Amino acid sequence: MNSVPRGRVGLAYDAFVAEKTAYQETLARGTHDFGNGHTHVLERIYVRDTAEEEIRWCYWKDGRFVPRPPDLPEEDLLRLFEAAVAEHVFTPRFKQQLKQIL
Repeated sequence: MNSVPRGRVGLAYDAFVAEKTAYQETLARGTHDFGNGHTHVLERIYVRDTAEEEIRWCYWKDGRFVPRPPDLPEEDLLRLFEAAVAEHVFTPRFKQQLKQIL
């Protein structure tokens, strides 16, 4: 994929994001800027070693990657999930299975 959707992120975040690395290639990205320099990201990535697509949830603060699991209130998680759906991070199959679970 030539272009990765960036959603609503600031320039500081964009400057630190690698779309392709030796490890992975970013296929789609849903983001939400929660203010105070906090940006949460849901990405669909292609992992080269396993030849599989995976979902990655990451957290950035003031343009820097935070190497710990993110946590959010449910309302903010819904906003992030909505952005990821809009940017096609999830497959139709996943969305259909999620509907069945709910």
